[in-house]
Amino acid sequence: MRKTLWRGIIYQRQPYVLKASGLAAGKGVVIAPDFETAQTEVKEMLSGKFGDASKELVIEEFMQGEEASFFVLCNQQSAIPLPICQDHKRAFDNDLGPNTGGMGAFAPTSLVDEKLEKDIISKIIEPTLRGLKDDKIPFNGVLYVGLMIENGQARVVEYNCRFGDPECQILMQFIGDDFAQCLMDIATEKPAKLAQWPQSKSSVTIVLAANGYPGEYIKNGEIFGIGAAESGGNAKVFHSGTKLCDDGGLCANGGRVLNVTASASNLKLAIDQAYKAIEKINAPSLFYRTDIGAKELKRTPN
Repeated sequence: MRKTLWRGIIYQRQPYVLKASGLAAGKGVVIAPDFETAQTEVKEMLSGKFGDASKELVIEEFMQGEEASFFVLCNQQSAIPLPICQDHKRAFDNDLGPNTGGMGAFAPTSLVDEKLEKDIISKIIEPTLRGLKDDKIPFNGVLYVGLMIENGQARVVEYNCRFGDPECQILMQFIGDDFAQCLMDIATEKPAKLAQWPQSKSSVTIVLAANGYPGEYIKNGEIFGIGAAESGGNAKVFHSGTKLCDDGGLCANGGRVLNVTASASNLKLAIDQAYKAIEKINAPSLFYRTDIGAKELKRTPN
């Protein structure tokens, strides 16, 4: 088995993409820069680095470009695209550090223009839905297609059947009062529709994670200032890994702990509002990236 595995790795170009075959909370991907590192990582993964999730490994081609997340609400009669998001997977600024479940995201993105979006729908989304129908696999729900974008072309990285995290937090900023009815229609195989969201709106969410994440992280760190962060009405704080402390206060209880989310008429303003809200949160045991959306601002400074 190991000889076959090494042979499979050697046939790929560096760097090597090693994935846990099972569910690993979005963290089961290792990008090894060379063969020696790949050997070490494979041994650790098969020995339980990601628990039962890495009993089997998937070896994939390394794709160049930037990732985008494309979401579609669909059943046999409807396919409704949602705003296209960009996630930030690496733990630290400048896309450094280990992969995480996501350290922040924003939408929409200029990485996918109108022409490319139409191509994605016609060449990826519609054939996928036709394939499900032809194979008699009824699907009612959220189709999440992870894409790699390079030189104006999109390639599929992965499929998921869920809203993304942290993408879900920003998608909800675009959704109107008809969302519940839309989900009911999707689930019960009826023609579904969703009101068009404002084209001039941008949204961003920034993750506050426990020190040490995505590895062994600090728990029970105290958190203060949530109310102050939300007081101006410009930001919303979503809880993803918190609990009540013994004294009734708020404590961290997970790897990714908080999501500070803001929306505005443009991305720069939304980012400014989100980071200003974070400044009001007192949580020494948490860290966050300071460059969420920075690449997009360079592409579209205004």
